[in-house]
Amino acid sequence: MKRLLGSIAVLAGAFAFAQQPYLETLEVRLHNLDIVVTDAKGNAVRGLTRDDFIVLEDGAPQTITNFSIYDSSTTRVVSKETPTATSAEAVNAEPPPPRRVVFFVDDMEVQSPTRRKLVKTASSFVDQLRQGDLAAVIRPTGLERVAQSYTTDLGAVRTKLVEAIESCKVTGDSPGAGEIRRMRGQLENASHALESKFAKAEYATRSRERSRQRLAQIRALIGSMAGIEGRKILVLIVYGIPSRPGTDAFTQLELIGGADVDRMTTDWSQLTDLESEIDELGRTAAANGVTIYAMEPEQPFGLFEMRTGASRPSGSTYGPQGGHASVQQSIGMEHLYSRLALQAQTLDSLTEKTGGKWFRGTETMDDLFRQVASDLSVYYSLAYRATGKRDKPRRIEVRVRNRPELRVRTRSEVIDKSPEREMADLTVANLLFPRDVNELRISVSKGALTRQGKAYTVPLDIVIPLEKLTFLVRNDGKYAATIDIHYAAAGHYNDYTTSGRHQQHIEITEEQYAQRGGITYRFKTGIQLPEGPSKVALGVFDATSRLAGFATLDVDAR
Repeated sequence: MKRLLGSIAVLAGAFAFAQQPYLETLEVRLHNLDIVVTDAKGNAVRGLTRDDFIVLEDGAPQTITNFSIYDSSTTRVVSKETPTATSAEAVNAEPPPPRRVVFFVDDMEVQSPTRRKLVKTASSFVDQLRQGDLAAVIRPTGLERVAQSYTTDLGAVRTKLVEAIESCKVTGDSPGAGEIRRMRGQLENASHALESKFAKAEYATRSRERSRQRLAQIRALIGSMAGIEGRKILVLIVYGIPSRPGTDAFTQLELIGGADVDRMTTDWSQLTDLESEIDELGRTAAANGVTIYAMEPEQPFGLFEMRTGASRPSGSTYGPQGGHASVQQSIGMEHLYSRLALQAQTLDSLTEKTGGKWFRGTETMDDLFRQVASDLSVYYSLAYRATGKRDKPRRIEVRVRNRPELRVRTRSEVIDKSPEREMADLTVANLLFPRDVNELRISVSKGALTRQGKAYTVPLDIVIPLEKLTFLVRNDGKYAATIDIHYAAAGHYNDYTTSGRHQQHIEITEEQYAQRGGITYRFKTGIQLPEGPSKVALGVFDATSRLAGFATLDVDAR
């Protein structure tokens, strides 16, 4: 789906609402920070008070309004709402709220010894979660992406998590490793520079689509945790999401445009920089209070040529005349190092912004789950009042007063999201976890599909009872309302999720307002989807009443 096609039909509508709007609960004008404090050896530091912390927003000190300590050794929350509170107040404290943990297991190829170790460490971590914690297991592709929906049945979570890990066998055609294997085969069989160019362009396209699909699904996972109280953890077990997918197919000489490089071999239009998109995703996670941890279990070293260089004969791909590809067509270790660096850039951004960590390699698996368990066992939670402009990220720094040797981890940015941005995130989240919220009583139906090249246009008819919309009287006597229509779609296979927004202003006369009962407002639109099954999510938001409505439907574009 690339765009929203703008055909609309307005009948009329009005309503003076009385119910509590759903999005009202998401507009808490406080910034909540979950903080992990460790010493130089990485051990959790207990016993700190509100007065020990300094919070800086864009360098300006902030007043802490709420403060709590979560310590699994006591199984109670020490709540300190005043600066003079002491730990003795823990006696009457309430138990800590349930924690929410999501495991995202990528489609990847992992050797048997690595899978066995990953199963053991991941299962052990699930067993350490406490009663009442919610957990879910998500896969990136296929008809059943939600392998295990949110549940407090940790045994069921463990079973699905083990199944997901065990499915990551070396098959030769999995995403990521399969992309490299395919490009390598094409390069080895190429007889001309153009064939080398097309092989790299195809690899860049596949890598870009896979990276965008993963990022979009992570965004949906983050959105599904918006507005939920308590600690929220997202554990990514991934093959790798490069920040500039496809760049690793090219040598540094090609990228800088050396004088002897045949520019025909480099299709620059296939290279996409996702850094800003990744940074924004990290900000969204931070805004929703989601801490991201990540693990890259194994890298496909065997798919890369071990020799780092060779002489370049005349007539090779590097030669000015093109000719036969020859030695240039092997995939050297330079490509692997480039790929690892691009993947690290993505995980650095996501984890650093949210206060998490990431790890790489089989030997670090224990470290990942040990880190998450430690961070959940002892942490501090504080809040301060949100000020400033909506949707503008602000830099956060938290220190322990007069204790420079202590290390503090928390999200590095905060953002006070507008209702419109919140609605966009919730609509994307509906692709995975549909919300049973329909204050506006919207209904959505689809019409006959029409094919346009490789895509299909799907007509949609969105209907809202007019009495559910809120109108304000203008100076000219007319009634006006504004609604935001958000949409998102995801294919079941290798395409990626996309989303968008359309704002609609509605005007009616006083007579129409008086006759609003029993009449509906209809918005006709169309979306574009790739061939195959897809899920479409829509969200409608009344800007005046802040009432919302969500709907999802399945579309088989064939």
